[in-house]
Amino acid sequence: MYNEDIIEEDAILSWEDEKKDADEADKVFVNQAQPLIQVSIFIYFYYTLTKLMLCYLLLLNYPMRCIISYVSNLFDLVCSG
Repeated sequence: MYNEDIIEEDAILSWEDEKKDADEADKVFVNQAQPLIQVSIFIYFYYTLTKLMLCYLLLLNYPMRCIISYVSNLFDLVCSG
């Protein structure tokens, strides 16, 4: 469902937070979904960081080509490793 954009990162992180104080029997699926949860945290962090950097660069009146280049380089860095 995540791959089909039915569930978003916010929903996954809210679900994990909702289950954090549950007993172990209720956390079975949360524990199984940890790899997906970790990816969701990373994507959410990257998305938030990118938005903040775009706002910052726009406030500094950077030329759009510099902003696009920066975001592209950041994306390449994140995807490479």
